[in-house]
This record gives sequence, C-alpha cells and structure tokens, in this order.
Amino acid sequence: IGREQELEKIKANIAKHQHTALMGAIGTGKSHLLRYATKKLKKVIYVEHIQPLKSALISIAKDLHQNSRLKIEGVVAEYLEWQDLKRKVTRLPIMELLACIVEGIQKQKYILLLDHLEGLTPSMAFTISLLMDKALVLGATNDLKDSGHLSRIWWRFDVIELKNLSKEESLKLLWLYADEKKIDDKVMFENKILTHSAGNPLAIVEMAKKTHDIEFDSTQKIRDLHHDAGVKYFDLTPFLLIIGALVIAVRFVALGLNDVDTYILAGSAGALFFFLRFFIYRSMRRSK
Repeated sequence: IGREQELEKIKANIAKHQHTALMGAIGTGKSHLLRYATKKLKKVIYVEHIQPLKSALISIAKDLHQNSRLKIEGVVAEYLEWQDLKRKVTRLPIMELLACIVEGIQKQKYILLLDHLEGLTPSMAFTISLLMDKALVLGATNDLKDSGHLSRIWWRFDVIELKNLSKEESLKLLWLYADEKKIDDKVMFENKILTHSAGNPLAIVEMAKKTHDIEFDSTQKIRDLHHDAGVKYFDLTPFLLIIGALVIAVRFVALGLNDVDTYILAGSAGALFFFLRFFIYRSMRRSK
C-alpha cells in the first residue's frame, strides 16, 4: 500500500541488473518491499544482517549449499548436511570463504538481498564491491554512511527513499488489519493511530493488530493506545554543551578582569547548570 511506484522501480532495476538500495526509517517496509518484489524469482538469497561480515557470508554459503552451489576445495559439500559442513565453513578465512561464495553466485546469476546496510564499514567495502561484481545486490538501509571507500559502494546503487504513508494510505492499511467489530468509536480510533504512527507502516500494523486481542469498547482504551513512532524526541545535548561552555568562558573572563562579582555569579550559574543537568539526564534514563 502506497509503494506502487517504488515497487515498479525495483522491478525495472532488476530487469536491467541495476543495484538498488531502499533507504528509510525503521518500519517503513524496506525489507518487506524487497522480498515482495522478488518473491516470484528464483536464486534469491536474503541476508538479514551484513554485520558481522563473517556471519553474513556464512548465511550466503548456507543458501548456496541448499541449492547444491557451494564448492569448497577438498570437501564434497553436496553430500554433507549443513550442520556438518558449517563447522568446516566457519573455520575458513574470510577471503577463502568469499572465493567459494563468488564461484557459486556468479555462475547462476543470484540476487542478494542485503538488509541493514547501515552496518557497512570501510573495511567491508572490498567484500561488498566484489559481491556486487558477481551478483545483483538489493539492499535496505536506514541511512547512507558515505565515509571513506563506502562512497564508491553507494555510487553503484540506485537509492530509492521510502517515506511514511499519507493519511489516505495509512487509513487503507489500518483497516486492512484492524477488526472493526471490536471498535466502538472508529473516528477516534483512526485519529489516535494516525497521530501515534506518524504514517509509519509498521507502527500502523502493530497498533491495528491489537484489535484482535483487545476490544476497544471505551474511549479510555483508545486513549491508552500508543506507539513510539509517534513520539517526537528533542535532543538537548547541543544546547547543554553550549550553556556549559558559556558558563566556563564567563568565569575565565571574570577571572582575567578580576571581576569578583561576575566570577561568583558565573560559578553559581555553573553549579546550578550541573545540578539541573544531572536531573535532566536522570529523568531521560528513567523514561527509557
């Protein structure tokens, strides 16, 4: 719902063998959309976490083994169960394991779905680049970390940004999952979910599914419904640092000018600042 254009773009990119990365906040449906776009295709390998790299490569090796495409020198892999072969695969150095994987994926033109690409580090750039040379890579990421060699990786992707759903799309998704029979005030229920989901698809689905277990037969139950996606956070850290720096600077200036009154005032303000800072961060830790 609300992803028709993005879905068509992904399918078009697959057809022309264009590496594609979906970028968006947690819960916008990046992984779901990639798996939906490739559900009718064969030779698709899904890797949930790209980090740690060794675990990701082992995950790819497991899928290749299930399709009898994993070749390891000195081992007749196709006649071994994965649990027996996994010990041998785990002991392989990363470069040897990568060589085995590359041989398997390039012959059959596999599609790699790499999730959580925000975990990429510069040291992983060579490995990911090599996988992109041998297979079509579709990825999902919360953001683009383009430091160092990672810039060259992201340049190879067609980055598609997924935003939160519109009001109309949110309502359509809501009533696809919610049980209308268990809701007395549908308008209030709609407004509550629209507010607390902020258009985030996962948040909408999670709140809508609560109607399967809870009967929202009172306004209070609807008021109690909430989701963190609709909670707005304001980071006070930069302002606290600036205030702290100003207090210290004023004290040094007063000391240099031999202004006792200002020095005492700045010292008192500094003490108050650290007192308030302690309770602010303490309340933040409790809320978490």
